[in-house]
Amino acid sequence: MTQSQVASDENGAMMRSESVGFRRNKRQGMAMSVVERYMRHDIPCALSTCTQCAQNQELRQRGVPLLDAQAARIVVPDASAVSRYIELLETSELNNLVFCQTVLDALDRRNRTRTIRNVRKITADPRRSSVVFANEVFAETQPSGGSAGRLPGESAAERDLRAVLRTANWYARHVYGSNASPSTPPRVLILTVKDSHAEMYTAGQRESGVDVLRLDDFVAQLCPQLQEHFNEIKGATEGADMDITDKSPLEYAQARIKAKSENGYPDYWALCDVEDGLRTGKLIQGKIRIVRAGPAGTKRQPQGIIERAGGLPSVVISGRLALNRVCPGDTVVVRILTDSEASGDPAEAEAAIGDDVEGEVGSDAEDEEDIAVDQIDAGEEAAATNEEPGHVRGAVVYVAERKWRPFVATLQVDEGGSKHLAVPVDASVPKIRIHYMDTAAIADRYFVVAVDGWAADSQYPHGHFVRALGKIGDLDAKIDTILVERQIAVSQAALVFSEASLREMPVDSAADPWTLCPGEIEKRRDLRDTLVFSIDPQGSQDIDDAISMRTTGGGGFELGVHIADVTQFIVPGMATDTEAQARGTTVYLADRRFNMIPEILSERICSLRGNEDRFAVSVVWTLDKGYNVESVWFGRTVIRSACEMYYEQAQDLLDGKTGVAGIDPTKEDVFRQSIVDLAKAMRVLRERRRQNGALELASTEVKFEFHKQTKAVAEVRPKKSLEIHRVIEEAMVFANAAVARRIHQHIPSAALLRRHRSPTKDRFERLIKAAGSKGFSVDCSSNAALAESLRKVAQAANQSDPDLLFLAKSMATLAMQEADYFATGDCGDPAEFVHYGLALDYYTHFTSPIRRYADIV
Repeated sequence: MTQSQVASDENGAMMRSESVGFRRNKRQGMAMSVVERYMRHDIPCALSTCTQCAQNQELRQRGVPLLDAQAARIVVPDASAVSRYIELLETSELNNLVFCQTVLDALDRRNRTRTIRNVRKITADPRRSSVVFANEVFAETQPSGGSAGRLPGESAAERDLRAVLRTANWYARHVYGSNASPSTPPRVLILTVKDSHAEMYTAGQRESGVDVLRLDDFVAQLCPQLQEHFNEIKGATEGADMDITDKSPLEYAQARIKAKSENGYPDYWALCDVEDGLRTGKLIQGKIRIVRAGPAGTKRQPQGIIERAGGLPSVVISGRLALNRVCPGDTVVVRILTDSEASGDPAEAEAAIGDDVEGEVGSDAEDEEDIAVDQIDAGEEAAATNEEPGHVRGAVVYVAERKWRPFVATLQVDEGGSKHLAVPVDASVPKIRIHYMDTAAIADRYFVVAVDGWAADSQYPHGHFVRALGKIGDLDAKIDTILVERQIAVSQAALVFSEASLREMPVDSAADPWTLCPGEIEKRRDLRDTLVFSIDPQGSQDIDDAISMRTTGGGGFELGVHIADVTQFIVPGMATDTEAQARGTTVYLADRRFNMIPEILSERICSLRGNEDRFAVSVVWTLDKGYNVESVWFGRTVIRSACEMYYEQAQDLLDGKTGVAGIDPTKEDVFRQSIVDLAKAMRVLRERRRQNGALELASTEVKFEFHKQTKAVAEVRPKKSLEIHRVIEEAMVFANAAVARRIHQHIPSAALLRRHRSPTKDRFERLIKAAGSKGFSVDCSSNAALAESLRKVAQAANQSDPDLLFLAKSMATLAMQEADYFATGDCGDPAEFVHYGLALDYYTHFTSPIRRYADIV
C-alpha cells in the first residue's frame, strides 16, 4: 500500500515529494517506509561552455569533469546498454557520456555495485568528459505521474525508459538554447540494446536534436574500431543474464530466492543484524587478504586474514565455507567462532559446497593445479596456521564492499557446453565460471574476465569474458598481464601519451633548443655557481635529484638536495597532469619502462643532466661541525649540475681512488672532498635514526643481463651493495622528512604525508619462532627493540651463519605493514604520523617528481 504527497517551499524553488508505503517485516511486523525526494531547479547541465547554469562555474573551479560542448554528440546510454556493455563504455574512444540517475538507481536495485563503480570511474576521469546527471531530482526531467512517477498502467521499466527520453529531450533543448552553445551544437544520442526500447524512444515525443540508435548500429556506423571488442562482449554475455531490463526488480528477487540451495554457502546476514553486531562488538569489520595454508605438495586450503589495530590478534578465516564467497581485498564482516566451532576441520566443511552443487563444472579439477601452484610459487606469503597462538578464528557473515577488479586468466576447457572455468593468474583469486562459445579462440591465450556475482549455491563466482590479451608465453602478452593485474593500464597501447598531452609540451629540437626563461630565472635563487652533481645508476636518463656539499666558516657545512622542478611545466588541469595522476608512477620492467610524464620532460628538460641549466626545487641546510641543523632554506632555484656520476664512480672517489674513469680530472679532487664530507654527515644522521629505532631490513636489488641478439633476459644478478647507495638514500630521507615537517607547519590540515604503522605483535610470530630455534630472542615491542634484536642476530650471524641474518631480516620485512599516504586533516593525532620503519615523526615523498606523482603534489 502506498500514499504520495507533494509539497513546496514558499517561493517554489524546491519541491518535496513523499512516498509512504507499508509492508510486513518478519522482525518488526507491519512497518512503514517513507521515501522523501526534494525536487530542485538548479541542477547544472555540466556542459563545458554553458553559462546559463550558474553551478557550472563552481564545477569548473573544483576541477570536476564536464561535458565537451565541441564534441559531435552527447551520448545517453540506457539501462540495457550500461548493464550489459559497461566494458565497452569504459573504452577511451567513447566520451561525452551522460549517465542518468534513473539508470544508476535501476542498477542499484539489482545489486550491480561493480557496474555502478565503473560508471563512477568513467565520470571521475577528466579525459572522458562524462557525467552522472541527477534527472530524478531535477524538476524539468523527473518523470511525471503518480506514485514513483509512473503513469496509470505503466510498468517500472517503461517509466525508466520515459525518464531517459525526458532527460535526452531536456539536454537537446538546453544545448540548442544555451547562450554559449557552439554554432553546431552536439546532437543528443540515446543508446540502447533492444529493438523494443528503440521503438518506444522513437515513438515518444522526441525533440528534433535527439537521435536513437541500437548499440550495435552505433558501433558499426560511428565507432568501427570497436567492432571486434563489441563482438567479444556480445558473445561472452549472450545468455548470461547481464541485461537488467530482462527482469523487473521483483522477478530478479524471486529468481535469487529460487536459486538458493541447501548445499550452498551460508546466506549473508541482514544489514540490520550486521549493524547491530558491529555496534555491540560481536562482529568485526576489516579488509581481507587471502593466502594458502597447509604443507607444500598438498592441496592447501584458502585462508583469509584480517588484521586489527591496537595490538588485538588477527582474525583467521579458514576454508572456503568460512570465507563465504570473498575475494582478496574485499571489506568483510566476520563473526568470531567459539572454541567448539573453531576446533572443527575446515576441509570437512568443503563437502557442503563440492560436487553436490548443481550447474558447476570442473569441481574436481583443481587438486593437481593447486599443488603445482604451491610448488612453483615459492614467494607466496605463508598463512598463519590454526595452531599458532595469538589468532582467533572467524567466519564471514557479510561483505561490506567488493573489490572485484578485472582479472587476467587462462581457460580451463571442459568437454561440451558453453560454460567453462577461467583460472586467474593470481592464485589467491578463485576460479571464475564464464559462458563462452568459441573456446578455441581463447584456449591458448591470456584474457581478461570480469566478475558479475557469486550466488550462494555456486562453488565459483560467475563472470564474463572481456577481451583477449595474447598468446600464453608471448612476451607482450605477459607484459599486458602485469599491467592489468597491477591495475596500471588495460594494455601497453593505453600507456602511449595522448595528443592533448604532447601538444602541451615545450619545444626542444635541434633547430629550436629549449632554454630557461630569463623572467623565471629572476624569480629564483641562482645556484649555478654552487658545485652540484648527481649520483645515479649507470645509464639513467630520468635524473630527479642532485646533491651539493661544501664547507662553511667555523667548520660547518652547507648541504643541498636539489630536485627537478616538474611543476614548472605541469600544472593542475593540464592533460599531462591528468595522465600523470592516472599513472601514479613510472613503471620499470626488466627491458622497458612506461614513463609517468612524457620523455621530453622526464629525460630532457626536467632531468638534471650534466652541464645543463635546469629549474629545481631545493632544500639547503646549514649544519654545524657536529652535523646539527642551524637553519634550513626551501625554495625554487636554478642549478647547473657539474657531473652525472654513477654509483660506482662515486664509490671509487669515496674510497680515495684517483684517475676514476669518466670523471673530469680537473674536478676530481673537489668531487672527492664533497663526497667524503657528504658520507661523513650521512653516517651521523643514519646512526641517529638507528638509535631512535630505524630498521635496516632486507632489500636486494637485481640487475638484468640481456642476450645481444634476442634481447631476452639472459641472467639475473643481485646488485652489489655499496656505501654510496646508503649515503644518497639518507640524503633523500633527510630531505623528505624536512619537507614533511615544513608543509605540516604551513598547511596543518591539508599536508600530504606518508606514514608507516607499527605491525601487530602476531605478525612477528614466525620470526620469533625461527629466531628461537637458533637460540635468539626477538623483542618486537617497538621499532627500537626490534632493531636491537636484529643487531644482536647480525653480530652472531657474521661469525657463524651469514644466511641467518638475511633470513631474519626477510622475515621481519614480511611482518611489516604497508606504508600509506594520508592527509593530515584526516588524522588529528600527530602520534599517528610516525613512520615506524624510518623512525621519523614526519615523512613525505618529495625527491622523485619525474617518476612519482605524490612528489609533484
